[in-house]
Amino acid sequence: MEWINVKDELPKESKSYWCYDQMKKQFVAVFDGGAFVTIDYEIPCYKITHWMPLPEPPKPEPERWLVIRYHKPSGLVTHNTVPETIFRSENEAMDFIKKDIASSIGLENEIHYTIVKVSP
Repeated sequence: MEWINVKDELPKESKSYWCYDQMKKQFVAVFDGGAFVTIDYEIPCYKITHWMPLPEPPKPEPERWLVIRYHKPSGLVTHNTVPETIFRSENEAMDFIKKDIASSIGLENEIHYTIVKVSP
């Protein structure tokens, strides 16, 4: 992004902008449609010489879901993660479980699942 001189153009929208002043300081100020206003009022806005839009905020990390498959043979609980452990959504994890149950005919009462959302 390039700096825009206030002599050439002022923002068209009322929102926050990255600003530069005569003292060579950079800060965020709000353009209210007629003038820049700083949040803390310590920086006189009449000294702003340049401005630019703020960058887009970072994109959130995608969700990740882990399926844990429990097998209870002979009353003993063993726990192991499914080979395809990480899924992009809870629905994708549920679809996997439905397919796994369908392929485990006769073991329905011995296999249990837990879906866990993994922190990014």
